[in-house]
This record gives sequence, C-alpha cells and structure tokens, in this order.
Amino acid sequence: MSLTCFVKSATKPAVAFPLKESTPKKKLGIGSKFTPPPSIPKYTLNIKDVEKHFELSECYFEEESTRGTTLLTDLFFQPNATYVVSGKKNLKKQKKSKTGLVYDENMMLHHQQNTHPEKPQRIKEIWNFLEEEGLVARCERVQSRRATDEEILHVHTQNLLDEVKNTPPTEYGDCYFNQHTDNAAHLSCGCVIELCDQVMQGKVENGFAVVRPPGHHCSHKPSGFCFYNNVAVAVKVIQKKYALERVLIVDWDVHHGNGTQELFENDPSVLFLSTHFGFDFYPGTGKVTEIGQGAGKGYTVNVSFDKAEYGDGEMLAVFHQILLPIAREFDPQFVIVSSGFDAVYGDPLGGCNLSPQVYGHMTYLLKSLAGGKLVLALEGGYNLREISRCTYECVKVLAGDLPSDLPKTLGKDFKNEYWRVGEKHVATIRDAIKNLAPYWQSLSFASALIGIKAEETGELEKSLNNMSIQED
Repeated sequence: MSLTCFVKSATKPAVAFPLKESTPKKKLGIGSKFTPPPSIPKYTLNIKDVEKHFELSECYFEEESTRGTTLLTDLFFQPNATYVVSGKKNLKKQKKSKTGLVYDENMMLHHQQNTHPEKPQRIKEIWNFLEEEGLVARCERVQSRRATDEEILHVHTQNLLDEVKNTPPTEYGDCYFNQHTDNAAHLSCGCVIELCDQVMQGKVENGFAVVRPPGHHCSHKPSGFCFYNNVAVAVKVIQKKYALERVLIVDWDVHHGNGTQELFENDPSVLFLSTHFGFDFYPGTGKVTEIGQGAGKGYTVNVSFDKAEYGDGEMLAVFHQILLPIAREFDPQFVIVSSGFDAVYGDPLGGCNLSPQVYGHMTYLLKSLAGGKLVLALEGGYNLREISRCTYECVKVLAGDLPSDLPKTLGKDFKNEYWRVGEKHVATIRDAIKNLAPYWQSLSFASALIGIKAEETGELEKSLNNMSIQED
C-alpha cells in the first residue's frame, strides 16, 4: 500500500502526495560480519510536483501540528502528516489581468497609540499578502490620489469637511483623529473614486481598493471609524460624469451600512443591498422592513440576521434568492461593493462564520452584472490574517481565476455547512422577500417557492402605500 502525506498552502486546501522511502546509505563496519543497527525509515516526496500544484518555487515546509515553532529543513516527511508549504510565487504561468489595484501607505499615518481595531496594519497586511501571492504583479496598479473637496461635496456638507480638517488629535465617539486623519480620509475616498473612474473609462475591467479609513457608516458626521463615505461619493461622482442611471451598491460588511442607506434611500437610481448582523448590534439599523423612502421605496434591501450568527449558506441563499434576481431586473450599469470582511470566521468584532472563500464566490456572481464593471472597496475587518485571505479570494476572481472550493471546516473544528440555511435565518430571508416582492417581479418565483401567497404581498403593498401616505 502506498504511503502519502498532505500538503496545503495559505490559500489552497490540502492535497495528498505520494511518499517514497529514502534508502539510507550503508555504513562500513569493521569486519565482514558487521551488521549496522536498523534505522528509522525516512520518506521523501517529489518537490517538483508540489511546486507545480501550488505554483511556487523555493518551497519550504512546516508541519501543521507544530507550525510556527519548527521548520522542516531536512525534507523528510511522515506518512499521513499535514504540511504547510510556502515560497516564492511562480509568476511565469500567471497571465497579466486588467484588474486594477489601488493602495497608498500614507493612509497608514492615520493612527493612534492604543489597541483600536481600525489599525494601519490592516491595509499593509493585505497588500503584503497580495504581493506574496503574485497578484500585485498580475494586476494593474492604479495611481492613488486625494478626493477633491468638490467631489466630497457631492454627498457631504461643508460642515463635515471642516470638522474632519480642523478637529485636533482626540477621541471622537468611536472615531479617533490625529494630524494625518484629514489627508488619509481624502486619500481613501479619492482612491475609490479613481478606481471607479478607470473602470468606466475602460482602462481596467474591475478592481479592488485597499483603503482606510472605511466609509459606509458616515452620512453627516464621523461615525463607526468612518469620516467620508467613500463608496457613496464615488457613486455620485461617476453618476454625474458618465450619466449613469442605475448603480448597484452591495454592502457585505457585518455591520449595517447605515450611512450609505441614509444617503440613497430616496434615490431610485441606486439599488442598495446590505447583509449584516442585527439584534442589538452596531449601528442598530437595517431591519428587513427598511426598504427605502418616497421614490426610492423598494430600492433599499436589508437582510438583517437577528437571531444567530450567519455563514456561507445564508449569504449564498441571499445572493441566489434575493440579490441576483432583483439586480438582473434592475440591470445596473455599474456595481460597487462595500467590502467589509468582519463577518469572516475569527473576526474579533463580527463573531460570524463566513469563510474567506465565499467572498470569492460572491465576487464571481457579481461579475455577471453590468458587463463586469465591478469595484470592491475595503470597509471593516479586523483579523489581519483573515482579511488578507478574504481580499486574496476576491482579487484572484476579479483577475480571472475561478473561486476556490468552499471549505468543509473553519478553524480547527468548526463545521462549515455551506449547503444549508440555518432554521433561525429562514424566516429572515422569507420576510425580506415578502417585503420586497411588491416592487420586484423577479421575486415572484422565490415567493412561490417559500409559500408566500399573492394576497399576502397584495396586502403588504396596501399597507406600505398607507404608510407612505401617512409619511407624506
């Protein structure tokens, strides 16, 4: 029976490789009858096979059970053990893509000395990981720039500009300021605008903005680590410049994008969808009944998982049953994602159970919209290793690769049941469909599947119309 060991990398699952016993050299003894003592069998594997599979060169290995303490330097392997391989990315086989990446280290100058989770290392760790995996070399580097005050005033007020510029180094609620905050916030916003503009010009096909500080909680004042709403400003700028009539914003951060919703909830030219953790969770908004105001009613979609942590199964259900049907009916000309990664398993603030790989799957699905005009902009996410892996999964799909297989486990022993939706979340998804069905014909099939009767949506429509009359 052949013996094998298992090899995995930071981004690819474990694969079995055959082992070959290494025959020890005979030791010469004194006298013809000398018998050397039996030696412990040693096994090797074909390193070239490993390099080929993982597209690496100059590999080194660590045994997974002792990772971080022992390096495997003699290249002998134990049967049935699992090893983690790393090395230099083999770029010769990597095709150059038309995916844009934008990043600027000056955004790291916004910082404070304590252990605030929105730390500068977030973007540095992501960028280093993308470089190590060869994606920076594969993609087009987009020049960073500051947003102009005129661009920011498409969305925000002069009072907010003055506040961010003039506030001395201090704590401000859940935000902090130092002498570099204003410049970092202008850079973060400007990088997202520039990337969207280059996608619209056709210079790049899509892209990822590795930026901080984030933006989706901001509408009229600094809030939730955010100073300017990067995504909202970018949408308004390209809408004006390119006369766009339909833009889709997807927010998959674990926190509701309350600032973005507030800025667009009356605007039928922008379809906004947010998936988030609810229940007494910051910022406490984004219930499934919040579907927009006035002319924008039906163009705000909230899926708030209030009763328990959610994972891959719930997110994929929302995409297939709600987001994609509505989005195809809406027919956006541009798609932008508030790409927070704090719903990933292991995030210290989110506490949810998404895998890094599912973000690649969601990115892949969104590429089918708007002729592929798609930009992802970093929002939250506070586990440095996991947000780097999440970004990698998104960028590799943007660059043309297929999504990675969804893992069967997360961490050491958490079972990832990505094929099912938890019972506690079925009602949430059903309620979201029921609330939105009066506005979107594309939800009729999903409504029928989950047993929502036509008269239910009719009664709901009457109720919503009555509410609208009372509000007016």
